[in-house]
Amino acid sequence: MRIKDTFPIQVLLLLGTIFSLAGLAAWLLLPKVVQGGKTAVSSLTPLTFAQLQETAVGTTILLEGSVSPDNLQQDGLVAYNTYRRSRDETVHIGGHTPPFAVHIPGGLVYVQNTTYQLTRTSHDIHNGNVEYSGLARYDPVVIMGTLTELGKAPTINADTIAFGTQADQLADLARAGQAWAWVGGIIGTIGLVLLVITTILWLNRA
Repeated sequence: MRIKDTFPIQVLLLLGTIFSLAGLAAWLLLPKVVQGGKTAVSSLTPLTFAQLQETAVGTTILLEGSVSPDNLQQDGLVAYNTYRRSRDETVHIGGHTPPFAVHIPGGLVYVQNTTYQLTRTSHDIHNGNVEYSGLARYDPVVIMGTLTELGKAPTINADTIAFGTQADQLADLARAGQAWAWVGGIIGTIGLVLLVITTILWLNRA
């Protein structure tokens, strides 16, 4: 059997192997990564202002509250991600993540950093092919981060900020884990089908 005769089989074998391994990785590893995030969120209890005052600076905390109406807004949003959308793809091109104030049960706290991630938003504003997806005044939010200062106005170094509640975030993570498991299964199945076809072609040419 000459090399040119086996070339299509070699391509199918390579593609089948790649799809099988990628599907296996997506099916086994990515849901575990999502589960790790879910465990981190579920292990924390939302703190009230009084409970926050009894918490040591440097502690990882979770807060549920609402975006203060005193925050400045740009085009109706306090903080947002910016995307460029086309027919074929959506690209994250930046955003606006300023410090801002949040009301939690019992008092007011401040997100002091500008490096947090907005993982779930509530409002979308379109300007041509550019979309601003973010949070507005009064929106309910859940914050994960580190307590950096106590007092009348405690400050938080936030890692993630999401629209909604802890329960909403856990539901999102659960759906993401299920989605990655399905994606992995589909990709892996395609890989197995390609390997079966490769085997049949190889046997027919032998």
